[in-house]
Amino acid sequence: MARVVADVRAIKAAGYAYYADTGDWPKAGQDSYDPGSGDNYGFRYFTVTDGSSGWNGPYLEKPPGATPWGGRYRYWKSRITGTVYDAAGNSIAVNNTKCAVVTIGGFPDQGIRDAVDRRIRESVGYSYVGEENGTYYISVIIWMEGL
Repeated sequence: MARVVADVRAIKAAGYAYYADTGDWPKAGQDSYDPGSGDNYGFRYFTVTDGSSGWNGPYLEKPPGATPWGGRYRYWKSRITGTVYDAAGNSIAVNNTKCAVVTIGGFPDQGIRDAVDRRIRESVGYSYVGEENGTYYISVIIWMEGL
């Protein structure tokens, strides 16, 4: 659990450094919800230039590897609508809100996912959770417009 929290903190710090240099968040290589291995799961521009003025990376030495449960970290930039939760578990409704997100996938069960989610909200920031095809995930909001 501690490794996942540390990984997300490092990704968040890298994203903020990129933002400080360029005035924007790193592009997700495929600019989609689920970036694939072709663009290092969305982390390509943390390690190589995307041509943005002021880019002074690399911001990560290498893309993050697999999670302890065999899932992947995925970075993406998008807009979200739904509910996110703060450290106290309070819900915040969002509607078409611009954000930068790291999704942590591959949790084998809801209990492990929820325990990791509590630690992430306490030490990193807002998140939301879900399930897809029998595996569980957490999406960590590393930046959200208006917060």
